[in-house]
Amino acid sequence: MLRIITRHHNQTNYINLPVQRQHLQPGKKMNIRNLEYLVALAKYRHFQRAAEACNVSQPTLSAQLRKLENELGLQLLERTTRKIRFTQTGLRLVEQTQVILREIEALKNMASSSQHSLSQTLDIGIIPTLAPYIFSHMNTLCRENFPEVEMEIHEAQTHHLLAMLESDAIECAIVMASKETSKYVELPLFEEPWCWVSATNTLMPSSMKSTWTISKITKY
Repeated sequence: MLRIITRHHNQTNYINLPVQRQHLQPGKKMNIRNLEYLVALAKYRHFQRAAEACNVSQPTLSAQLRKLENELGLQLLERTTRKIRFTQTGLRLVEQTQVILREIEALKNMASSSQHSLSQTLDIGIIPTLAPYIFSHMNTLCRENFPEVEMEIHEAQTHHLLAMLESDAIECAIVMASKETSKYVELPLFEEPWCWVSATNTLMPSSMKSTWTISKITKY
């Protein structure tokens, strides 16, 4: 006797199934696809329609269900020329199989949701001098193009951000290019213009009024 124990709505159910032990194959894994064929046949009560719903040929579905019966050592169907009739044992197994397949689907959805949630947050490091000026633009672009992604901004000095990169605390960082960053993959974002600002009464050599360079400034 084979006993199947299930939990449904906080109740424990026991299903006793007669087993022809000579047909059981210990250690052999049951094919979930064959269980899907069984449920489809119970739904459509027609071999051809069940096969079409499962995207297989009718002979394949029939053969796999016969294989399932052999693996379990149970007769699940009374095969007649007129219609498909499930045995009492077969009906019980169909009911239990539906529960199993729902749980398998729930596991798949759980795994998919976990993977999706892991990819929803993008941790970005940025130096404090840039954050106030570009954060709003970055946030707008991200929401427009990647609405499922949430940005997490981490403000810190360059050496702290690089340490966070090394420890995988952030995925990327926006910093000023320097020798410290040369070993990383760098993508230029923009060039920031610099200018010299002085009072109007500051003495300035006429030769520097038209063109200013760092080399010239350092001479004065």
